[in-house]
Amino acid sequence: MNRTRVISAVAAALVVGVVAGNVVSGWAAAPKVTTPSTSSTATVAPRAGLGLRLGSAMQAGGARLADVVAKLTGKDVDDVVALRTAGTSYAKIADGEGVSSDKVVDAAIDARKTILDEKVTAGAITAEQSAAALANMKTRLTERVTATDASCNGSGGGMGGGRGMGRGNGSGAGARGGAGCGVNPATATQ
Repeated sequence: MNRTRVISAVAAALVVGVVAGNVVSGWAAAPKVTTPSTSSTATVAPRAGLGLRLGSAMQAGGARLADVVAKLTGKDVDDVVALRTAGTSYAKIADGEGVSSDKVVDAAIDARKTILDEKVTAGAITAEQSAAALANMKTRLTERVTATDASCNGSGGGMGGGRGMGRGNGSGAGARGGAGCGVNPATATQ
C-alpha cells in the first residue's frame, strides 16, 4: 500500500509540473507589445494617441479643455469640471459667458502648441511627431468641445503602446502606463 501511495504522489507531482511548465512557457511566449512607429510615413489613426505620453504635460501646462474654458470665462476649474461632469458641453459652458467654441478650441490649440514646441526644443519629440499630435488634437478638441457625454472628462493619462480592452465607448489600458477614455463616433452624443 505504501508503494501505491508513492506512485500516486510521484504521478501527481509530474502532473503539477507539466501544468506549471505549460503555464510558464505560455506566459513567456506571449506576444510582446511594440512601440508605434514614429517615422514621418506612419499613418495616424484618427482616434488613437501617438504614444507620446503628453497627457500629464497638457494638464500641468493648463491646456486641458477644462483649464482653457475656465481661463476664458473667468470660472473656477472645479466649477467647469462639475458642469462638464453633469453633462454640459464645454461649448455651452463657454457660450454662457459669451465665449465661442471656436475661441475655446483655438486657445487650447495655442496652449498645446506651446507645450509641444517645448518638447521639440528639449528633444523629447520630433517636429514631425509634434505636427501629427497637433493635427490629431485639433480634430479631437473640435469634437470634444461640443460633446455632452460626460463619461470622459479629459482625465485620461495617454495612449501608450498598449492594447485597449473595450469596444465602442470602452476604456483601454496601455502597457506603457497609459489609460484613458475612448469615444465611439457612432454612439457619441454631440
